[in-house]
Amino acid sequence: MLARVLLYLAQAFLRLRRIADRADKTSAYLDRHYLFGNATSRWFLALHRIHKSDADMHLHSHPWPYLACQLSGAMYEVTACGVHKRRPGYLRWRSRSSLHRLILPAGEVWSLFLGGPRSGSWGFNV
Repeated sequence: MLARVLLYLAQAFLRLRRIADRADKTSAYLDRHYLFGNATSRWFLALHRIHKSDADMHLHSHPWPYLACQLSGAMYEVTACGVHKRRPGYLRWRSRSSLHRLILPAGEVWSLFLGGPRSGSWGFNV
């Protein structure tokens, strides 16, 4: 139910940036609905609708530090310390150098995502 409400509000009122799957460029990996800021802003706040697991088997870092609050759906976050089940309400702060990978076992995940100042690019632990 919450996911349907979030989708309606995001589609009705927010700017959308669709991010393609890294392996299958024709399908969506994530929809980023901006509440404020955008991809080039120093800070941005967005609703993330994650459609599927990370295609890459390697852990990755983001080009910015971030704070995320999971709103709906369940996922596993793989880090250097192991595999952790994440549920709605989970709040995470990650530095620019933190590595992880997401696995969605059953459907999409929504989160509120605050991205900080960009420094560098995406990193992959290959």
